[in-house]
Amino acid sequence: MNWGTAMSTEREKDDMLVAFFDAGRKAAPQPSGDLMARILADADAEAARRVPVRTPVAQRGFWEALAGALGGWPGLASLATAAAVGVYIGFSPPAPLEDFAVTYLGAEDYIALVEFSPGFEDILTEG
Repeated sequence: MNWGTAMSTEREKDDMLVAFFDAGRKAAPQPSGDLMARILADADAEAARRVPVRTPVAQRGFWEALAGALGGWPGLASLATAAAVGVYIGFSPPAPLEDFAVTYLGAEDYIALVEFSPGFEDILTEG
């Protein structure tokens, strides 16, 4: 569909535009040497006048640095969860863990393992 416009006229218009752009590229205006000298003098004066601005670097706190080293807050949350589970298993060991300790560490019962962990006897006798 051409909406009543022949294809040859569109191509002629394109050729005319190409000719105008080519002529514009050939006759590009060049700044005079005096203008370029004034622009460079203004730039030098402005550069000498400006004082370099130093932006303060934000200090990272201990927890933020630790969180970054461990993979962010998800890493810290995982580490805290693992520590809490370890403490829970240490104070209230499940029966299979007790059986494992008795079997592989050669103790007759779980209380005999007190020799392997020096602070554990105080916890058992306090109650």
